[in-house]
Amino acid sequence: GVMLITKKNRLAILSYLFKEGVIVAEKTTGHTDRNALMLHPDIMGVSTSFCEDGAVKTSPQRVRNLEVIKLMQSLTSKELVTERFAWKHYYWFLKDEGIEYLR
Repeated sequence: GVMLITKKNRLAILSYLFKEGVIVAEKTTGHTDRNALMLHPDIMGVSTSFCEDGAVKTSPQRVRNLEVIKLMQSLTSKELVTERFAWKHYYWFLKDEGIEYLR
């Protein structure tokens, strides 16, 4: 399936990957609401909400773990990161090709 990730959250995730060289995310099992809403402990993104007067309000909020996993799966399929899995955690390591892509 297709997952829509806001541009600001995508940039937050990719910036973190570029700066650190690695991202770790806990594997969420099942399709429960709790797992879908689990937040990544290290990456700050932006939450958007609408006020009663129609104005758009943004506030800092951690990105969802699922967004990190799906974006990293995409980079893995493009061979820009190397994926490892151990003890219910994914580890993605930035490759040289990934560094060039993110620049």
